[in-house]
Amino acid sequence: MKQLGINPGDVKHIVMTHLHFDHAGGLVDFPWTQVHLHKKELDAKNKPKTWLERFAYDQADFTHHPNWVIYELCTEKWFEFDAIPLPFEPKMYLIPLFGHTSGHCGVAIQDGLG
Repeated sequence: MKQLGINPGDVKHIVMTHLHFDHAGGLVDFPWTQVHLHKKELDAKNKPKTWLERFAYDQADFTHHPNWVIYELCTEKWFEFDAIPLPFEPKMYLIPLFGHTSGHCGVAIQDGLG
């Protein structure tokens, strides 16, 4: 990030599609951020129900006790998809796409072009 001229301390929000180790492994490097995700995903990490869930989440990725910001209810539509608006700019949505994980979500970002 520093090579790109981005100060890591300026990162305030991280939006997670899911918490598998290959996606959440860097969270420990940003302990001051708010980590946004669907409630079902945090539930799966905290209380795995399947053998896959027991092995898919590396609890070492969460030893810094992330500042979770949890969402559950879809209150808007993004095109034809149920969507959860996130409370910051640029306008972003969590789009529940459960299947890959119990709380897997896509992320849509409004780019101002359409």
